[in-house]
Amino acid sequence: MKWANYIPLLFILFLVLCPILFMGVFSFSDNRFITLPVASYSTKWYNTVINNPELVGSLLLTLFTGISVAILSVTLGFMSGYWLVHARSINKQLVLALFTIPAIVPFILYALGFLEFTRHIGIARTKLATIIGHTVIFSPLATVYFYHQISRLNPDLEHAARELGASELKIITEIVAGQILKNIFVCMVVVFALSWDEYIISWFVSGFQKTYAVQVRNMLESTFSPEVFAVGTITGLISLLVLTVSFRFSRREIVS
Repeated sequence: MKWANYIPLLFILFLVLCPILFMGVFSFSDNRFITLPVASYSTKWYNTVINNPELVGSLLLTLFTGISVAILSVTLGFMSGYWLVHARSINKQLVLALFTIPAIVPFILYALGFLEFTRHIGIARTKLATIIGHTVIFSPLATVYFYHQISRLNPDLEHAARELGASELKIITEIVAGQILKNIFVCMVVVFALSWDEYIISWFVSGFQKTYAVQVRNMLESTFSPEVFAVGTITGLISLLVLTVSFRFSRREIVS
């Protein structure tokens, strides 16, 4: 039967969504100690989150960091991908392999090395260090992505624009970027989501102001509170909304 083919998919979706659903249910529990079934429901933990200056500050810092990293990574990735497509005298496959190194090196080793690097250049334990650390990790992934996107474009459009007297800046921003505008948006959203959840590098290089992931981890080391479930539910819904929008754009790009 056809419906039987969907059983593995439904099972995987259940495993993925079940923890999130439980987290959402527990976030409305009136009791500090988590039990099933939930005796009574309340929104007091959400009020606690809103009135917690450290949590609100960490969320705002993470939002600022994610947007900054998304813009920087996509800009660097797009320019690097464009250069790599038009390069003639290098081994492109070797360069692409080198670009994947930050993603496959254990983050804790990279974080240790980056911490020492930031100490020597005088930006250790700052917001700037966190942004640079995330950008170094995610911009190579953006480079590989844009290399494959740009390499599929019709090069005759660039040649025609040059023949008509268009500058290189106009060719890059209007001809090339204009054709993959939706891909640029999707990549920016994905990088933002990855930066939002990144913990290891943020823990090593962030200063007194902690990102959301580090702040929640610190809360779990002390007294546990359903407040963590409230924070997780809020950020989970935001991440789901952002990724849904990006996939919608991606699907339109594929269909068109």
